[in-house]
Amino acid sequence: MLSDDNLIENTDQKELIWVANYAEQNGVDCLNASLLDLGCGNGINTLALSHHFNIVYGIEPNELLLKESRNNKRKISKLTPNWPGLSKLRFYKGSFLEIPLKKIDIVSLFDSLNFSSNPYLALDNVFYHLKPGGLVFISEPHEKSEFSNDILDDSDALKKKLDNLKLTRKSIKKYIKQNKIETIINRETPIEYFLILRKSL
Repeated sequence: MLSDDNLIENTDQKELIWVANYAEQNGVDCLNASLLDLGCGNGINTLALSHHFNIVYGIEPNELLLKESRNNKRKISKLTPNWPGLSKLRFYKGSFLEIPLKKIDIVSLFDSLNFSSNPYLALDNVFYHLKPGGLVFISEPHEKSEFSNDILDDSDALKKKLDNLKLTRKSIKKYIKQNKIETIINRETPIEYFLILRKSL
């Protein structure tokens, strides 16, 4: 659980402005766009994203994390009553295969897709719910990352997750090619790889 100061610091409106910038550069009118943060966890990224889009949804399958995300929203509304976008931010229980929404302009998957038992079926569902021309932002741990040894020494669950990645750079390239998805950005670091994909018009 974050302290009030850490909550505000971690949801600073500048923190995820790059998502809005990339979206705008690729033809999305963010002030009129909907964004889905899928696998939103405690809602910190979702809260930060709510500054930049017309309506933002966070979907999380884990009840405890969903409760924490809703509590974080309540805390922010008390600490910062004029928080931009807070009135149009919603958290729902759902999963990669059960998205309780219709069509969305942007979907963000920040270190969440590998928690899906079938990431490619999950991506099929994401693209089904995406409007034509919509964007998908994906950030996942690099499969050969030192991340697990250097940063996650005390986290057996995360180490196991990294050891059993179903989604690799090679496999996602194959998925993109098979499904004729446009790649806007394809970047990698020693820790993670990052993609922006566009649904065909």
